[in-house]
Amino acid sequence: MGPALTNVATSKTREQLIHSILRPSEEISPQWQGWYIELKDGTRDQGRQINVGYDDIEIYTQAGEVISFDKNEVVDYGVVESSLMPPGLQARLTVNDMKDLISFLEVQ
Repeated sequence: MGPALTNVATSKTREQLIHSILRPSEEISPQWQGWYIELKDGTRDQGRQINVGYDDIEIYTQAGEVISFDKNEVVDYGVVESSLMPPGLQARLTVNDMKDLISFLEVQ
């Protein structure tokens, strides 16, 4: 769902890496922006926009699949205001895990 992390440290400082993990929704690159789609039957999906055609919209979902939606079935479609990266990732990590993650990202 997200960008390759190889060479991420060439464009981000240690502080920026930490900030991106702690507050993923504060800075979202346009190519990784999430989109939502809501259908007439109340179904709502979100993911990365792949294609908007004449008759359909394709979304790459967080489940890892591309789904095509018939535009005639769509009632709402737009940008997700928050990052597709799950919030609170750091809460699942120990202090040492977080240090290891940052160190790993810095050498990629």
